[in-house]
Amino acid sequence: MEKKVHFIRNVERETPGLALDVLREMKVPYVIIDADAAAFAGYPDYSELLAVVVLGGPDSANDDNQKIIAELNFIKSCIAAGIPYLGICLGMQMLVKVCGGKVVIAPEKETGFQHSNGNPYFVGRAACAAEELLFRNLGEHFRVFQLHGETVELPASVELIGEGQGGSCKNQIVKYKNSAYGIQCHFEMNTPLFKRLLDEDEDLRVMKRAELLSEFAEINNEYTATGKTLFKNFFSLFC
Repeated sequence: MEKKVHFIRNVERETPGLALDVLREMKVPYVIIDADAAAFAGYPDYSELLAVVVLGGPDSANDDNQKIIAELNFIKSCIAAGIPYLGICLGMQMLVKVCGGKVVIAPEKETGFQHSNGNPYFVGRAACAAEELLFRNLGEHFRVFQLHGETVELPASVELIGEGQGGSCKNQIVKYKNSAYGIQCHFEMNTPLFKRLLDEDEDLRVMKRAELLSEFAEINNEYTATGKTLFKNFFSLFC
């Protein structure tokens, strides 16, 4: 059986976006699994996994329900087996939790492209990440989009390689050993995904749509180049 990159989608509106664009350009096979769908039939066997990418969603890694418990167990098993892993937003928080860290309420929600004080959200390389392959061909800090109300407390086994700037949540990009990464912020947005989030996400719907679209348009070229480079770096490590 041909191995594929498996995307785990936690809510229909949060799609792989730029990550999927990159895989198509690289001609790497993939499949999208809807963990929130009524027809969800369970997780694949390890023999089918080239890598696993867990996307965001409105759930909490602390939820005590069948969906989240099963997803955490799947992620824990993947990490233990050395399956390459990338977690985005909720997927990052789940990675930290299965590695022994904590998911906690953030000092304040981070939503959109800038803090309430007007400072843009950035993520910068941590001092330890000067040679980090995930950041190959990228600069020292990147404009990002945020959409989360929880943050993480890291265990000793998880390394912080990207630090938040301009907001209240420092822990933004993390690494476990050499095969698992977590990204709290969002590098995956393309225009269709962004517009769908504006239409359907509760926190974004109460914000000024025109201003958010304008901000996205202003940084779109830089944002897209950064996101596609980062995802290509990750997939190139294993695919």
